[in-house]
Amino acid sequence: MQERRTTVRVAHESRAQYCAASDLLPCDGRMLNISERGAALLIGEPRREGEQITASFSLPGEEGPVTITGTVRWSSPSRKRRWHTVGLEWLPLEEATRNRLHAFLYAPKPSAEAPAALRNPKSRRSAWGLRAMWAAALIAAAAVAWLWGSTLQQEARRLREGVAQRNAVITTLQQREDQLARREALLQQELGTAKAHLASATGEMARLDQQAQGLAGDAQRLTQEVAWFQQSYDQVQRQRAELIQQVIGLEQERLRLIGRLSSLPELHVAIREAIEARRHVEVEQRRQRLDTVRRTDIDIREGDNQGFIVRDGRPTLSRGTVMWIRVHEPEASR
Repeated sequence: MQERRTTVRVAHESRAQYCAASDLLPCDGRMLNISERGAALLIGEPRREGEQITASFSLPGEEGPVTITGTVRWSSPSRKRRWHTVGLEWLPLEEATRNRLHAFLYAPKPSAEAPAALRNPKSRRSAWGLRAMWAAALIAAAAVAWLWGSTLQQEARRLREGVAQRNAVITTLQQREDQLARREALLQQELGTAKAHLASATGEMARLDQQAQGLAGDAQRLTQEVAWFQQSYDQVQRQRAELIQQVIGLEQERLRLIGRLSSLPELHVAIREAIEARRHVEVEQRRQRLDTVRRTDIDIREGDNQGFIVRDGRPTLSRGTVMWIRVHEPEASR
């Protein structure tokens, strides 16, 4: 991607250290050119657009290295194919870093006639000055390497601290996992106890259900007995009412007889009526006995007696079938 040049770009070939924000691994590279907005950096592997790379390089006449972070805007392989050139766009620069870049970019450059002037002694002295500057640059590069190493050590220390924090978090998670396992075991134990209690309660409920069914049968039986007693009580009440009516009738009859006994003819009439009443009562009693015998015969015929009424005695026929008669007498059985 071609950049519209709105700032001064100066060719500056120097060794550089760089690391990508994705892996933080320090690598060796080479700075090709530099401007206030970005730089061209030669690196050993391709990088995608949008990645952030931190580069550390030295500037002529500067004691310490310059460390700047930029975003990859383009990447292309070099002629040797082992190296890749990437274009970086600096992130917002600090004021001190911007001033250092500005001083380097806009510093006066030596003229083209300088190589020819190196032939005189003064030029040789200038050459020695340049060599001293190169020595200073090498020393600065060593200082940059030392600072880079120090930065790497700090980063390694930070990484170790991060690993320690991660291990502490892992230990905490393991402890929490152990606590959860203990709680799960406790819950399983409590669940087993609850299941046992539930089984016991289920058995007790079944036993109570059986008792309830038995009590329901007893209640039904008691209800039937109460109904039978109620019927018996009603019958007794009816018989009592009948007896009361009979007593009232007898009392009225007694009063009537007392009124009739006031004269002798009336006494004879009363005696005859009493005899007739007595006879009527006896006839009625005889009739009731006959009705009782008749009902008994009917009950016997409806049983397994096949309709025969027998009484102990001799055969009634001299020949043929022998039949014994057994007579059931209700008065005797009572």
